[in-house]
Amino acid sequence: MNLIWQYNESGCHWLVGQESLVAEKREIWQRGRLLPQLEAWRQIVKFNWSQIEKIVIVTAVAPFSVTRSVFAVANTLAWSNRIPIYKVKGPLNRSQVLNLFRQLSTASAEMGFVVPEYNSLPNITMPGKKKQ
Repeated sequence: MNLIWQYNESGCHWLVGQESLVAEKREIWQRGRLLPQLEAWRQIVKFNWSQIEKIVIVTAVAPFSVTRSVFAVANTLAWSNRIPIYKVKGPLNRSQVLNLFRQLSTASAEMGFVVPEYNSLPNITMPGKKKQ
């Protein structure tokens, strides 16, 4: 099976399948809950990480922190489970996703990391003391 992971500023869309779609889930972003959300869905769908042959991140326009979080979690899962990982420019519609599942069955498998492409600079602010 392969995991396709689309994301944008409002949430994630995870899809698993081989040459066709087996299961999918859409989630709204909850700060600090990305991995627990993915793990809860994995348990519902009942797949093991050892069953995942490839991970694909479908890139999107999203805030810096969202992009960083998605790539950090996906790269960590790929590396720790020895799963090849790819990135594809998105967003993809349903027929493009289904076509991607078919293409993955013949894609060569190489280990490594994918590097995010950020659409904006990070907005890091520190809370300051309010002036009286």
